[in-house]
Amino acid sequence: DHMVFQRAPSNPMVWGFGTPGSKITITVLDSSGNDVTSGADQAYVEEDEKFEARIGSYEAGSGFSIIVRESLPDGTFLEVLLSDVAFGEVWVCSGQSNMELRVKDARDGMDEAIEAETYENIRLLKLVRQIATEPQEEALGFYNSWSKPRMEFLGSGDSFSAICLFFGEQLWEELQVPIGLIESTWGGTIVEAWSSPEALEYCGVTDNGVDDGQNHNNYLWNAMIHPLLKMTIQGAIWYQGEQNAGYPGEYEGHNRDLYTCTFSTMIESWRQEWSTATRGDADRKFPFGFVQLAPFTNQRDSLAWPQLRWHQTADVGYVPNDIMENVFMATAVDDDIDLHPKNKRLPASRLAWAATHLVYGMTERPLTGPLLMAVSFKNTERTSIVVTFSENLDPVLVEEDRFMVCCLASTDECDQVAYGEGWQGVTIEGMYSDNAVEVSTASACSTYSGLAYLWLETPCSGEVSCPLYASDEYHLPVVPWKSDVDLSLCPLSTAYTGQPIPILETGELFLLRDTQSGCHDTCLAHPEC
Repeated sequence: DHMVFQRAPSNPMVWGFGTPGSKITITVLDSSGNDVTSGADQAYVEEDEKFEARIGSYEAGSGFSIIVRESLPDGTFLEVLLSDVAFGEVWVCSGQSNMELRVKDARDGMDEAIEAETYENIRLLKLVRQIATEPQEEALGFYNSWSKPRMEFLGSGDSFSAICLFFGEQLWEELQVPIGLIESTWGGTIVEAWSSPEALEYCGVTDNGVDDGQNHNNYLWNAMIHPLLKMTIQGAIWYQGEQNAGYPGEYEGHNRDLYTCTFSTMIESWRQEWSTATRGDADRKFPFGFVQLAPFTNQRDSLAWPQLRWHQTADVGYVPNDIMENVFMATAVDDDIDLHPKNKRLPASRLAWAATHLVYGMTERPLTGPLLMAVSFKNTERTSIVVTFSENLDPVLVEEDRFMVCCLASTDECDQVAYGEGWQGVTIEGMYSDNAVEVSTASACSTYSGLAYLWLETPCSGEVSCPLYASDEYHLPVVPWKSDVDLSLCPLSTAYTGQPIPILETGELFLLRDTQSGCHDTCLAHPEC
């Protein structure tokens, strides 16, 4: 009762157990009791005593009833009635403790729980935390039956994921259709625990995980994801990575160097398995959103967290990209500084904006913040750099150690040593134009192999206090990135200010000139022209 099925054009399934040879029929009634069944299957119970039957395709709405009838070979029948069923948008919310963090424990949690009661068309389901050594067909337990947001649940001991609920509330405000939210979370868990054996084999994972409990490879996939696969969903959101990154000085992390593969492959594996189990009803490339890691401590001896943030994007710096298609991201790098930030509205809103853009075609909502477009030089000494972004920015907040250069042979080498030994901070000079910032490397090394932004565990001074944000109403931040710089690619004797130009059709931007004729002269003077 009270559950949400994915709305048309999906044709979701019910499944269950019965007497072999029995016929299964589905009847769908609207809120007035009218038979509106459309596209439902007739199915039969197989010899293994299981059945699957499609219920049909229905536009968004609530108050439906679904009757599942089993007609036995002896002429008798059994029925199950599902009441107050809705059709709308179904999302799964998974990951570790920051996704798990409960409504009551978030900022203004009890007020949020009271406010949530006004959302009559949001329905919640939460799986119990269980492990399994083999894939399970049925969940091993639930904290609640499908239910509307109610204070007695949201204010109780285990409550419900704050980010998941806030994401759902914002989707409802935008779409005005029923929203079904399924929470499957466990704090302090590694990505490998949520992954199938095939996904880990593909990435060359050779260990069994961290322990024989919730951090054993595959155990949470078996117990907390596999039982959901037959249910048609619109998409999933995810907040995890801290346990793979590690807690410097306490715990070194787990397979951080493989996370580029393990995370992106987990997404693809979930999609493939969900599509197969629903017989193609769940999209093979269903949308998948995630939260980029928040700040934690001010230590600078280890750069594990900026590395993990980079790996979350498959080492590209943004999503969607060619490796992570139909994936969206909300950065939490400027959330309140805590292992478990309490401001869960911040990442939830950013996830919802991205989802409404990518999934629901509301392109006025932002999919990403400003993206890096070009790194160009203003002088031949390469001590003055102009960094150009894809959209206009608010005036830059000038602080130390927000941009940095790599003073070793490669950015990967800089990532392996303490901050200051490889990466060194450079000075923000100010705005170069509405969408560009000028930085000076004069205070750092004279030769460098890369430029980065926000490459620290806690890279900003406080909540919503990073240097660069979009100058629109959504105020999304520029997310952390790093870019290789090869100073040998620009051997001309003079560089001029002006607009960036691409050299030799590579699309890379090396120099700045004022005029079109100046661009031609610069190109012709290049030794590789």
